[in-house]
Amino acid sequence: MKRALPISLAVLSAAVLAHEVALVHLFSILHWTHFAALVIGLALLGFGASGSAITVATRRGWITGREGPAFVLATALAALTFDPSTRLAMAIPFDAFELIAVPRQILYLALTWVVLGAPFFFAGAAVTLAFLIAPDRIGRVYAANLAGSGAGSVLGLALVATLPADGLPAVVGATAGLALVPLLRWGGGHRVAIAIAVAAAIGLPFLPRPSIPMSPYKEQRLALELPDAEVLARRDGPLGRLDVVAAPALRHLPGTSLTLDRPVPARP
Repeated sequence: MKRALPISLAVLSAAVLAHEVALVHLFSILHWTHFAALVIGLALLGFGASGSAITVATRRGWITGREGPAFVLATALAALTFDPSTRLAMAIPFDAFELIAVPRQILYLALTWVVLGAPFFFAGAAVTLAFLIAPDRIGRVYAANLAGSGAGSVLGLALVATLPADGLPAVVGATAGLALVPLLRWGGGHRVAIAIAVAAAIGLPFLPRPSIPMSPYKEQRLALELPDAEVLARRDGPLGRLDVVAAPALRHLPGTSLTLDRPVPARP
């Protein structure tokens, strides 16, 4: 286990940072760019909660002597919750503009944070357990964590630049599933369960992609409400999402005089 631990932790750490980058991109589409900054706080909340949970579990002897299986379980749960948690969070009817006036929006916000924080909680638990498994190799474990996190930041940008936003969490989950592969050799009687978890995580990108519910106050959402409106082209990238929307009601004729006496042609 100790030999496979740094590799597994590095891959999981890369997936965590890639997921943070993906959430920044998703939040900018779902709501507005100022919500993207909350991703860091969300990750810290999950990691902090998991550290507290592991501390309590250790003091009460719940995981003493079972840190290895607990690490495998935490890694598997993290890999399998990156995509489902994002899908579930997008189904919660949270509206930031109603937050002050409608009390239930506070509940929706809290629920969204709990759901999105689940994979960070499990990943944070795995990181904490890794230090408990190899207390005599803290330097190597910490180096693997830092190296994986650095690689994950670059991986996240690469994924955002090449994949559509609705498919990012599934690919991140599949990446995290690869963190279980080095543990198969040391899985003992749990090898079948680990193999199933790996297969399930790798299969996430093949599921139907979710629909991203954009804020109803964004110009694009309003444009799509026009009769016969359609999206002609879409491009995702590190700077955001660009959609080309066409509708008969959209008109464009720069420099037109107010005395124009003929119909304005539809915008191509």
